[in-house]
Amino acid sequence: KRITVDMSKTAIFRLARFGFNTGTPFLLGYPGSDLSDLRKSVQLMKWLMQQIPSANIAFIKYVPYPGTEAYNSAVDMGFVPPGSLEEWGVFSWHAGMERVWLSDEYNQALDSIDYFNTLNYRMRVSYRLEKRFHVRWLMWLYRCLLNWNIKKFSI
Repeated sequence: KRITVDMSKTAIFRLARFGFNTGTPFLLGYPGSDLSDLRKSVQLMKWLMQQIPSANIAFIKYVPYPGTEAYNSAVDMGFVPPGSLEEWGVFSWHAGMERVWLSDEYNQALDSIDYFNTLNYRMRVSYRLEKRFHVRWLMWLYRCLLNWNIKKFSI
């Protein structure tokens, strides 16, 4: 893509200024990325959380699927794909997929970020569905705590 970080920031600010609920997904763990790339993504996420507190920020772990250049890179770096259609049916990063194309340090940091991300997502969904005020208030407080943990997270 020919989109720069500054172009993305400008677009997010414009959308937020006009009242749109902005979503900002970050694809992490892409073959060829390193810990400095992850640090830059986390720094950008923290910056967005400060500038636009209502922004929905999500991290997505890269999963190598056939037919893409990144898949071939992951295979070249040691990824062993599922051997059958049935195995592909249950394949995901949730299923304990080993990300052999990333360093151990990167994988550990990615798992830590994913922990916060998963809890934050579940709390957002539950918060929207829950009707009782006291439960909504507790969920809001918990989400604030999760966002604070993400802001304090360092690699």
